[in-house]
Amino acid sequence: MVSKTAICFRCHYLSEDIIKEYERLASSCDPSLYEVFMVYDNTRKDFSIGRIRGKKELFDFEDIREMGYRLSETKPIWYNAEYPLLFFFKKHPDYAYYWQLDYDAFFNGRWSAFFDAFRDENADLLAARLKRPTQEPQWYFWGKHNLDVSPDRQVGVFYPVTRFSAQGLKFLDEKYKEGHWGHCEVVAPTLLDMNGYKVVDFGTEYYDSRWFRWRPTLPRQILPFLPENKLYHPVKNFRSALSDFFVWSVIKVGGALKKYLRFLGSRS
Repeated sequence: MVSKTAICFRCHYLSEDIIKEYERLASSCDPSLYEVFMVYDNTRKDFSIGRIRGKKELFDFEDIREMGYRLSETKPIWYNAEYPLLFFFKKHPDYAYYWQLDYDAFFNGRWSAFFDAFRDENADLLAARLKRPTQEPQWYFWGKHNLDVSPDRQVGVFYPVTRFSAQGLKFLDEKYKEGHWGHCEVVAPTLLDMNGYKVVDFGTEYYDSRWFRWRPTLPRQILPFLPENKLYHPVKNFRSALSDFFVWSVIKVGGALKKYLRFLGSRS
């Protein structure tokens, strides 16, 4: 096994902003320590090789299906966001650690400084917002798995930026082939934790939950005004952020309306 760490920048479409962020990531990393790959979901067969310099690994839905894991036909690939990383791991098994970064995750500083901070950490899974049900009981994804585990032994994390050890990925590959399955943010950390693997939080030195969250989207243009050397998610250009905010607002209003209608129904 080589001592280098693989860094997988995962995306499913290309734009000038995404390409610039990938190039910023690659240029900030010492090639003697890190190898940066674009890991691209090419299910639509739309990847343009000429637009990307550097190393790349393409996959599609059929590649994921052929890995032998349980896969829902009705849920998008983000539901099992570790599967692309496992696909990469099986093709490149010789690294000690594997980072996976979503295309809309952003570090407001040099990425290398963030990676270097964890070079001496031997965790099998590094992630943000590590939690158990007693700490965040209303989290939606508790129980979204088929594991035989008591509810209080579940572990959840937030997935836009993660690092796995090679031994952790090998273990997950074995368990998923046995039929274990669920939402990535609960099934992977719970499986690792309940089997003695080490799951560690980045620490709030590197993120603030107000800005490193599922929604709403942050416009890229406001990043210069936010604290440096922190993780942010999701980050997109202003037009995309505005569109995402509209969709998110509709979802929130719809959810509130459903609760209100249930309340009225309970009183009738």
